[in-house]
Amino acid sequence: RYAGAAIELASDAFTMLDLVAALSAAVGRPVRYQCLPVWLQRMIATYAKLTHTMGHYKIGPSLVEQFNWNNASETGGWNADLPALRTIYPGLTSLSAWARSVDWYEEIARPELAR
Repeated sequence: RYAGAAIELASDAFTMLDLVAALSAAVGRPVRYQCLPVWLQRMIATYAKLTHTMGHYKIGPSLVEQFNWNNASETGGWNADLPALRTIYPGLTSLSAWARSVDWYEEIARPELAR
């Protein structure tokens, strides 16, 4: 049925402020969001490259491009046809359902995140 088709996949559309609200509700305390200006993103990426810490901090030039793409539109650059996707797969997870499904205290305590 979908052979040769190109389908943009997503399960929800949201802004960064929607994400902050969902995370705040899920963890039961306010979560803050601050958009870093592009010049600062590039400075951080350059620092990570020069200090060979790109893998350690998961930052670098490609992340700056990802941020730019995410900030290109209110929904982060995504334009998936959510009603059509929900027709194909009605069980798509919403942002708020996903945020509630994660044990955030366990995630924060993971050793690889505690550096």
